[in-house]
Amino acid sequence: MKKLLRNPLRTIHARMLPGWRPAALAALLLLLHFASWAANPSAGPVATAAPSLAQVLNPDGTLKPGTTGSFDARQFVLSTAPDGRPVFRPAGVRSTHGPGDDKWLNGFTLPGVNAQVRALAVSGPDVYVGGFFTTAGDKAVSYVAKWNGSSWSRLGTTGPNGLVHALAVSGSTLYAGGEFNQADGVAAPGVARWNGSSWSGLGTGITGVVYALAASGSDLYVGGGFTQAGGAPASNVARWNGSAWSSLATGVNGVVYALAVSGSDLYMGGRFTQVGAVSARGLARWNGSSWSGVGGGVNGWVNALAVSGSDLYVGGRFTQAGNVLANNVGIWNGGNWLMMGSSSGTNGVSDEVFALTVNGNDVYVGGSFLGAGGTPAVGVAKWDGDWSTLGPGLSIESARTVRALTSTGGEVYAGGDFAIEAQPTPSGATAALNVGKWNGSRWNGLGTGLDGPVRAVAVSGNDVYVAGSFTQAGSVAAAHVARWNGSSWSSLGAGVNGVVNALAVSGPDLYVGGDFTQAGGLAANYVARWNGSSWSSPGAGVNGVVFALAVSGSDLYAGGFFSEAGGVPASNVARWNGSSWSSLGTGVTNIVPGNGVFALAASGSDLYMGGNFNRVGGVAANNVARWNGTAWSSLGTGISTGSTAGGGVGALLVSGGTLYVGGRFVAAGGVPAQNLARWNGAAWSSLPTGGAGSAAVTGLAVSGPNLYVVGADSQSPTTPTSTIARWDGSSWTSLGTGLNGAVEAVAVGTGGQVYAGGGFVAVGDGSKVTAHFGVYDPAALPTAARPRASAPNLAIYPNPARAEVRVRVPAAATAVVVTDLAGRTLRTIPLRPGQAEARLSLRGLAPGAYWLRAGAAAGKLLVE
Repeated sequence: MKKLLRNPLRTIHARMLPGWRPAALAALLLLLHFASWAANPSAGPVATAAPSLAQVLNPDGTLKPGTTGSFDARQFVLSTAPDGRPVFRPAGVRSTHGPGDDKWLNGFTLPGVNAQVRALAVSGPDVYVGGFFTTAGDKAVSYVAKWNGSSWSRLGTTGPNGLVHALAVSGSTLYAGGEFNQADGVAAPGVARWNGSSWSGLGTGITGVVYALAASGSDLYVGGGFTQAGGAPASNVARWNGSAWSSLATGVNGVVYALAVSGSDLYMGGRFTQVGAVSARGLARWNGSSWSGVGGGVNGWVNALAVSGSDLYVGGRFTQAGNVLANNVGIWNGGNWLMMGSSSGTNGVSDEVFALTVNGNDVYVGGSFLGAGGTPAVGVAKWDGDWSTLGPGLSIESARTVRALTSTGGEVYAGGDFAIEAQPTPSGATAALNVGKWNGSRWNGLGTGLDGPVRAVAVSGNDVYVAGSFTQAGSVAAAHVARWNGSSWSSLGAGVNGVVNALAVSGPDLYVGGDFTQAGGLAANYVARWNGSSWSSPGAGVNGVVFALAVSGSDLYAGGFFSEAGGVPASNVARWNGSSWSSLGTGVTNIVPGNGVFALAASGSDLYMGGNFNRVGGVAANNVARWNGTAWSSLGTGISTGSTAGGGVGALLVSGGTLYVGGRFVAAGGVPAQNLARWNGAAWSSLPTGGAGSAAVTGLAVSGPNLYVVGADSQSPTTPTSTIARWDGSSWTSLGTGLNGAVEAVAVGTGGQVYAGGGFVAVGDGSKVTAHFGVYDPAALPTAARPRASAPNLAIYPNPARAEVRVRVPAAATAVVVTDLAGRTLRTIPLRPGQAEARLSLRGLAPGAYWLRAGAAAGKLLVE
C-alpha cells in the first residue's frame, strides 16, 4: 500500500456504455480511487500525455455518456452517486460536509493558511494568496484565496484544481499560474483569469508548468517550464495579448522563475544559460523584439526580480553578479552591478533568496537565509543602504522560508512556509501561519486561531484547557496553554516559556507539565500550577521533561525523563504531596534518552504507569506497571512491541475497574492486540480494531458506555482516514469523517461533548476547518440536514415522484438545490431571472427522501 501511495496512478482509462451497472465499473473505481490520492504539493508538472478528466464530466461530476479513452485524474477526488455511479470533485475543496461533520462545531480557525504560500498580489484593499494550501482561516479553499483586511474568502466555487506558483494583477483582473488544468471546472491549463466573479482560461493555455507572471497593459507575460502556449511552440516564456498567445523569439533554454516589467523592457530570471542565440546566465532582457543578456548575468540562478526606477533588484542563489561579489542578491542599475552591503562590510544574505519587493526607499528580501549583512535575520530582512531585521523574524524549526513578498502603502506582506509567534504586549504582534503582514513595527496574522498543535486537553466544569506548542488562541496571545469557556479563548497569565505535554485538574488548580523553565515569568522547572489567577511552582520541580501528569486526592504524580524531583533522586516518576516531592521506590531505571514515562492514570490508591521500559523498582515490567503506594508490580507479562520501532504505551485510562491501554504495540499479556488493549485486574484482552493497521493510540477518554480513542497516524480503529473513533462496547463508529491529522489528546465534557487536540487543521474530508482543536457534540442537530423551522414551504409536485418533479420557486431564488438528509448537496439547478417554475429530472437519485431548497423556501421530496 505504501508503494502505491508514493506512486499513485495519474491517468484513468474509461469506456462508458449505455446501461449503468456499478459492478461492471469495479476495476475503473479502483483505478480512480488510487488516482485521487495523486493531488499533492510535491507532484511534478501536470502530465500532458492525457487530456484532463474535466473535459468529459457533466456539471454534477459524473462522466458523460459514451466517454472513452485515457484522462488525467490527478486533481480529482472520487465519490459515488446514490445509484453507484462514480462522481468526481476537484481536489482540495468540498463545498459540503461529509456525513456527521455537522456535529463538529465551527469557530476554530487558522491565523493564515495551512500550507506553503508561493505567490502574493495586492489590488486595492485585497490581498490575493496562492500556493499549496487548501485552508485559509475558516474557509476550505483550493490553492488561492483572498484576504480583504478582516476575513478570508475563496475565489469561485472551487478555484484552480492544482498548485498555484504565481499571481499577477492587471486592473480588476487577477491572473494565476501554476500546475493546474482547470478553474471552477473551466479548462485553463497552466494559467487562468479571475474577473472578480468567475474564472476563465486563456485560449488553450500552457503545456507545462507556470512559475512566473508579469502584467503590462493588455499583455500578460508567462514564464516557467513549458513547451507550448496556445498550442504553438513556446520555450519557457510566452505572451498573451488578451486574445492570442505568441512566443518571444525562440525563448530560453531553461526554466524561468521570475519576470519583471520596466517600461518597455521585460526582465527574466531563472536557471538558464541562453536566450535565442544570446548567452545569458540566469538573467535576460526582452526589448519587445529581441533578447539580450544583462551585465554578464550571475554564476548561479535567479528566483526573484523587482524594479524600482532604473534599478533592477535580483535575488537567487549566486555569489557573483557580472564580476561583482554579490551573495544571493544584487542591483543592476542599467550599466553596472552594485552590491547590497552593510555598515559592517558584509555583503548580501547568507542563503538563497526567493522573493523581493520594494516599498519606497526600502528593499525587502525573503528566502531561506539566517543572516543579512552580517546581522542575524531569519528568512526576511530589509535593506535601505544597510541591513536590518523585521521584528523576531520567522520560526518553525527547519521550515522558515519566505517565498513571496508584496507591498502596498507602507505595509509588507510575506508568504512562504513559516510561523511567526504571537508576542505578548507591548510588542503586540499576532501569530501568522505561512502568510503575514509587517506594518513597520510588528507582524500581524491574517485572521486568528490556534497557531500550533495541541498536545493535551483537560476539562474542569464548563472550561476546557488546551496546551501544546501554540502561542495564540483566537485573537489572544497565549503562550502554550489557554482556556476555552465554550464561546471564547483566554490566556492563563503570561503562560509558560516552552512546550506543554500534559495537563491535570485538581479542584480549582490546573497543573501543567512539559519542557519549560518558567510560568508567568516565575521559575518553574518542567511542572507548574495555575490557581485560576496566578502561576506558582510545586517546589523546585523536576530536572527534565515531563510527559505525563495524574492527580489522586491531594497527590500530583509526574512522569517523564528526569532523575530528580525537588532535589531528591526520582527516576522518571515522582509524587508531589502539596509541600514536597518524593520518589516512587527506585522508579524506572533503564530508560534511555528519547524514551520515558509517557502515560499515568490514578485509581484509588493505585497508580498505573506506561511508557517504554522493561523494569521498574527492580521488578520486570514490560512498558506498563502499577504502584500500590508502597511497591511496584507488573501487569501479567505486560505490553509487547515486537519489532515495532518507537513502540510502547502512550495512553492510559481507568474506567469501571478496567484499565485501557493505548500506544504502539502488537500484544498484551501474550494476546494479540494492535495498539489497544484492556486489563481487568487479572488478565489481558484485546478490542476489535477494525483495521487499525499501524495507528498509534495517543489518547483515551470515556463517557458512559463510550470509549473514545485518538491516534497519531493516518489510520485508526475505524477507517484509514479518521484519527478519532468511538467504541460503544460492541462496535466502532467514526465521528463524522474524523480529523485530517494527528490527534494527540482527547477529553469528554459533562454534557458529552468530545474535545480533541492535535496537529490537524480540518475534518477528515477537508470540508470544515477545525484547527488543532475540535469540539464534537453528539447531541448537536445536523443543521445543514434540514431547513430552518421558519422556512416557507416549497411547492413540489408530484410528490412522491419517480422520473421528474416540478417545483414552484420564489421570485428571488437563483437555483434549486437538492440535498440528501445529511445536508450534502447532490445537485444544483440554476434558475433564470424571474423563473417561477423548475422541472427536475430525478435520474440517478436512489429511492428515498431528499430536501429541495430554493431561496428561503424548502420542502421534502420522496423519490419512489
